[in-house]
Amino acid sequence: YQLLFAGIFVICSYLAKSENIFQEDMRYFPIYIAYVLGGNYFAPTEKIESAENYVLVRKEAQHDALTELLNRKSGEEQVKSLLEQNVHGIFTVLDIDNFKTFNDKYGHQAGDDVLCEVAKVMRSVFCPFYVIWRLCGDESAVYAVNMNDEEAYVKRFAELLMKLEAVEISSCERVRVSISAGCTICAAEQTDYEKAYQISDQALYMAKRSGRGKIIFM
Repeated sequence: YQLLFAGIFVICSYLAKSENIFQEDMRYFPIYIAYVLGGNYFAPTEKIESAENYVLVRKEAQHDALTELLNRKSGEEQVKSLLEQNVHGIFTVLDIDNFKTFNDKYGHQAGDDVLCEVAKVMRSVFCPFYVIWRLCGDESAVYAVNMNDEEAYVKRFAELLMKLEAVEISSCERVRVSISAGCTICAAEQTDYEKAYQISDQALYMAKRSGRGKIIFM
């Protein structure tokens, strides 16, 4: 559009001005064209870069740096919002079995490797629209949106365990990785995050006491 208006300006100047004045004006016309084209190029580029930087900063602010799961603040905010909207689902708290052994026997790097692998497998097994976040240490949580079928969810957990058994951690070979989970079904009338978390955490405690690789509903 700016080039079109520039062309109209040239025509109008030619018709309205004397030849000497017109020629004088045209001496600066190439500078104007270069300015317009440069502005059209750099302005969108800067906007794109700003948008990309915003997305990157927002992602970094919402995700755990190690596991790339949502961090606790972002996960809690999303689940609280879902519960306030009466979106039912299954609230799960998960914990890596015997995690202290990885750190004590193989070092903290091995522990970090285990955390990353578990997070990767969780993302591959659970649906993309589930909310998955890291709570603290080796604990993480899942809110299975619109899921209320306990039997189907237990099968999904069994698939998670099976995939974890196949995980190989280079820093601690021949070690089996497993997790335990405590769950509660959040019906439409149950919209309190703290209550759902507390029940799931109690169920996790029972699962850990009954042996590793367990899932318990309360």
